[in-house]
Amino acid sequence: METGKIKGISKFSIALGFFGQALLTGLVAGYVTYFGTDIVGISALAMGNILLVSRVFDGVTDILMGVVIDRNKSKQGKARPWIIRSIIPFILFTILLYSTPGAISGTAKIVFVFVMYNLYALAYTALGCAMNTLNVRLTRDEKEINTISTLMMFGNILGNTLINAAAVAVLTALSGGSSNYTRGAFIKFAVILGVICLAGTLLTYFTTSELKDTDNTQDRQSKEKTDTKASILSLLKNKYWMM
Repeated sequence: METGKIKGISKFSIALGFFGQALLTGLVAGYVTYFGTDIVGISALAMGNILLVSRVFDGVTDILMGVVIDRNKSKQGKARPWIIRSIIPFILFTILLYSTPGAISGTAKIVFVFVMYNLYALAYTALGCAMNTLNVRLTRDEKEINTISTLMMFGNILGNTLINAAAVAVLTALSGGSSNYTRGAFIKFAVILGVICLAGTLLTYFTTSELKDTDNTQDRQSKEKTDTKASILSLLKNKYWMM
């Protein structure tokens, strides 16, 4: 791929990749609390604590994943390898989250949901960081970068809008026409969305190609390590970020 224009199929695939991922994240963001309390039987307090602790953990992993991608060295580039590494875990842990057994004890349910939710979040962090890095890894043309960023946002918004509009009807249908959703309905819905997500993400991977880095000198590598360390220390000293 050249440093200028990006092929139309690549742009379409990126938007489709974000669209598919937004469907799955929308299902989790919109319904994981309902699923945990009304179907699995976890208390609202326990479910809230799971999400709270997970959010703190997610804030740390975002930073670490950015560093991992930045230091990645591969023939496929920095971001693309992590797309292919994280897409299956992302889909799998989403499905497993909605497969929480109902027959186990209350404590076991809380542990299961906590582990699956955090594994889902970790996989999504890896996938999201990699996907969001693509716009500056595919071209050096600012107009093309802006176009890709717009398509990323469009795909994400479209996916979230669709899942919010259709989830109730689909879950009702999968629950046999009942508004009392079943565990099986959530599993089936997650599988369907997972297939769409996988197709879009794989298309993104196979239709894109990152630019090669032209400057790999020791001075640059040393500066990157210094800047990364300084950035993390600066964040830890920022009371508003900590809050």
